[in-house]
Amino acid sequence: MNARQASILSPQLVLGFFVVLAGVMFTLDNLGYDLALDYLRYWPVVLVVLGTLFALQADQMPGRLGGLVLAVLGFVLLINEYFILRLDLWELWPLVLVFAGGLLIWQAVERRHDRPASVNAEDWVRSVAVLGGVEKASASSDFQGGELTVFMGGIELDLRQAQIMAEEAVVSVFVMWGGINIRVPEDWTVVVEGVPFMGGYADKTRQPREDGIKQRLIVRGTVIMGGAEIKN
Repeated sequence: MNARQASILSPQLVLGFFVVLAGVMFTLDNLGYDLALDYLRYWPVVLVVLGTLFALQADQMPGRLGGLVLAVLGFVLLINEYFILRLDLWELWPLVLVFAGGLLIWQAVERRHDRPASVNAEDWVRSVAVLGGVEKASASSDFQGGELTVFMGGIELDLRQAQIMAEEAVVSVFVMWGGINIRVPEDWTVVVEGVPFMGGYADKTRQPREDGIKQRLIVRGTVIMGGAEIKN
């Protein structure tokens, strides 16, 4: 699939097509043609198509893996319903841990590019919350980034007293079944590059004035069945 085809054949377009098709089928069903039950039982095809598009068009590896998981799930549902092979989907739940662990390993490798070669401990935030909560603050005059990892817990990070001297600082996050809250100063510009999977990011910061000195914070990483919120 080339770039032009990928831009035209978007997940939104495909999902809209299937919604229209479902509406037509139900209308014909009400008129006595009885087509809905015959064709709409193939609904897992939607997951296969959407997952494939997500995997092909994602810019980052977590997005590609998430699309692949969605496509495989649709394919398994089709096999389980209409072919000889019978699977109990509940037996496959440990694959969620495989998926999450793979993302965590990938993100740990990628973090090497975000962290400066030499950095003081007070200028770099590292925190892990497993089955619990962590509250942390930094008043660094040369904040350079950090790593936040949450598994069934939460992290509160207060950066309102910190300053960014370089062009930008990067905070890498990984959240699974938990949440992260980051508070930043009023004059920081926040850029979110994270990938949510059954979770979400929320940037609630106020954009600094045009005449102000902008300090740029990039928040990137993966959120699985959890949330990450950045605010002033």
